[in-house]
Amino acid sequence: MRAAVLLVVTFLASLVVSDAAAGAASLAVEQSSAEPGAALPRWGTIYFDVAYSADQPVRVQAEGFSGDAFPKGLQMNASVEHPAGDGHALAWISFSEPAAIDRVRITLYDTNFKPLAAIDEPFQARWSAEPAATSAKQPGWVVSLRGEENRIAAEYARAHPPQPDPVGTLLFILMYLSVPAY
Repeated sequence: MRAAVLLVVTFLASLVVSDAAAGAASLAVEQSSAEPGAALPRWGTIYFDVAYSADQPVRVQAEGFSGDAFPKGLQMNASVEHPAGDGHALAWISFSEPAAIDRVRITLYDTNFKPLAAIDEPFQARWSAEPAATSAKQPGWVVSLRGEENRIAAEYARAHPPQPDPVGTLLFILMYLSVPAY
């Protein structure tokens, strides 16, 4: 009986600790590259400047909704791992098919994509079936945040080089040796 009570108390304490950890993150949309009600071409992109505060590294993504569903053809950013603390991240959505949305959800995740915080913003936008005739110039803040995301991704790639693949190497050697044997 004591073990069961101890187990229940431990479980409840872990819930309190996880709720406290989840409360240590916040986010806000500072600006977007399109105004609500925008009409966009196929693959037209809406960028969001997301200010965040977190006590651990985070990832940020945006999703567009029509009611409670994703319209068909939704595309969104993959999200690099941003450092802990206060910062800005770039999130974006686009559609490869005609679509309409009535809100955007921006979610702050930990490094394993466990949600830490989210906000829903009313945001109407419509994507047509036709692609744009010319590419639109991106605002300066998008270029700046994209550059920062590229820097973070390159830094991560340098710190985490791919592991050698012994099976692939062996397969390559066998293929190479099979030419003289042929």
